[in-house]
Amino acid sequence: MKRLAMSVFAAATMVAGAAYAAASGPEREMMASLMRIELASQVESDAAKMSEGFDDGTRAAVAEAADGYRARIYDVVRTALLKLNPDADAIESEFAAFIDAAAASPQEYAPLRAEIAKTAVKGDISAAGKFLGDIQTWLEAIRRGDDAPPLDAWLARDRGVKSAKQSPKKKKRPNSLRDSEAPAAEFVEANDDASGSLRSFGAARHARRERVLKEAEAGMAQVSEQRRIADEEANAMKTAAAQAEASAMQARAERLAAIDNEALVQRQNSWSTRIKNVVGAGLSAAGSSFFGTVGHSVGDAAARRVLR
Repeated sequence: MKRLAMSVFAAATMVAGAAYAAASGPEREMMASLMRIELASQVESDAAKMSEGFDDGTRAAVAEAADGYRARIYDVVRTALLKLNPDADAIESEFAAFIDAAAASPQEYAPLRAEIAKTAVKGDISAAGKFLGDIQTWLEAIRRGDDAPPLDAWLARDRGVKSAKQSPKKKKRPNSLRDSEAPAAEFVEANDDASGSLRSFGAARHARRERVLKEAEAGMAQVSEQRRIADEEANAMKTAAAQAEASAMQARAERLAAIDNEALVQRQNSWSTRIKNVVGAGLSAAGSSFFGTVGHSVGDAAARRVLR
């Protein structure tokens, strides 16, 4: 009896191995894409459930973060599918047909699903667990009334705060009184004759006009320079304020992570395991918010949502 059981196990193993080998490159990529789509849907659903019971602002922040997470997953899927076939309409039809086939015969695709879960989407599953663990930790801090940072700052804490650019050195302000002084006119000794007096008068009038023109130009240049310096100082103050705020948010996020570090890691690992089990087994069309409305093909709805 034991030998028979071992033979059956060996045969099943051979069949699974053959299934792996039979899966073509495009089929494997489509399965990975399908599982990433299912993963994104599950993450959105879990995040929404966790935020139930909180105020509107908190729920909206979680929904926005989950939507951004899903959008990033879709970008990855879209890029991968278009590499298989750059004709968007054609790959949409092919992907829709593949999803319908996988939904109709889940057992046939189970070995491929299990393998993809351990290889191609392993990193995606870990990232999903981290994301949900972070969401849960942040919500717990909100529930306790802790000084939690905004959700986007909390999720971005690992990226750190960009080093502040050194503010440009302030230029020395111009001396308005000194710069507005007109240069002394060159002394010209005039002759005593009448024609010499006329020439002297004309030269003096020309010098006055030149002086007035130069004074006007100097005044406009001074105003322009003072405005430029004021703008630079205002921009530097805005930049410094933004960097100070970002540093404060980063510090709050780091404090929260330090306080809840052990629980945070446990939550992330727990979510990764749960996500792996759900995505590895496959989501039912009825249980996933992704697959669209009743009356449409599951594959068509999925492919349209990702590729359009």
